Amino acid sequence: MACLACPLEDCSGIPGFYKLLSALTDPNRERYEEISDWIGDDFDPQAFSVEGINQKLAPKRRRSSAIRN
Repeated sequence: MACLACPLEDCSGIPGFYKLLSALTDPNRERYEEISDWIGDDFDPQAFSVEGINQKLAPKRRRSSAIRN
């Protein structure tokens, strides 16, 4: 199973995110341009890094461990 970036804010959760991804695959779709403008050029739905997420969560884990001890 491929990992994807998390759903964007204001895209109606996971179902809306998949509709958004589907709309972005076809430039002839009705809302393609509107959605493309909203998302911008730097969004990559395939961009997901377990290592990157772990690095972002590490400070929270350390804080949480300190509180428990």
